[in-house]
Amino acid sequence: MYYHGQGIPQDYAEAVRWYRRAADQGDAKGQYGLGYMYYNGQGVSQDYVEAVLWYGKAADQGDARAEVNLALMYYNGQGVSQDYAEALRWYRKGADQGDAMAQDGLGLMYYRGQGVSQDYAEAARWYRKAADQGFAKAQYDLGVMYYDGRGVPRDRAEANRWFHKAANQGDENARRTLSEGLTMWRKLFLLTQFVGGLLLMVWSLRQKSRWNPRSPVLSLTGILCLFTAALSWYGYTHHLIWYVNSGFSAFTWVKWLLDAVSIALLVYIVQSGKKSVGQGGWPRSRV
Repeated sequence: MYYHGQGIPQDYAEAVRWYRRAADQGDAKGQYGLGYMYYNGQGVSQDYVEAVLWYGKAADQGDARAEVNLALMYYNGQGVSQDYAEALRWYRKGADQGDAMAQDGLGLMYYRGQGVSQDYAEAARWYRKAADQGFAKAQYDLGVMYYDGRGVPRDRAEANRWFHKAANQGDENARRTLSEGLTMWRKLFLLTQFVGGLLLMVWSLRQKSRWNPRSPVLSLTGILCLFTAALSWYGYTHHLIWYVNSGFSAFTWVKWLLDAVSIALLVYIVQSGKKSVGQGGWPRSRV
């Protein structure tokens, strides 16, 4: 309560005092909490050695959070000598308890071959366990495996599905990867589609033919171009899993059909306009 300031003023020093009392009595949560305070330097001077000491005491009692943090300290060599084998051992203990961060860490060690023989299939297996629990980093990591075809069959649609799951949780690596998928050609296509639709709507209004049954194609094409371009841009920029590179789903076919119809109608109207210009000007509908 002192740590989070729930119902009382936040006071890290007081939180440390109570964590220490619990830790000295052998309470695993207290030991973990005290280790966390030493690691972050909250209420006490930052001390990685002390953090390792208290994380170790909690981890020895099976506290999964302490196991993960202790593994991370061995991995990075904080407060202890860097030791991948020891990091692997603690990651595995946490992973076996179902901790998503530990599962992702274990997957990373199999992926890089640190403390264990490199094994992409095993890396993918642990990434999937963490990803299925909604752990964003693991979702991105699993997406990379599918994208590169390491440990799993290469599947760009499946890769993008996991990238989107991670991006929707705010993972910056996933968002950056997806933003690169919006190529310059695709941007140019969307811009052309949007501007074409906008010009058609303006032209339609100038001819006072927006609701004229004699020229419905003009207005409808403008609306369709604007709608599909706006939908595409929104889907890309918001990393919507149901939109961008969603595989050969029914929605994808509808998306492509809308694009094709809007562009075909736009080309048809432009060609019709050229013929009209050659005959003395663009036709104007009568009210």
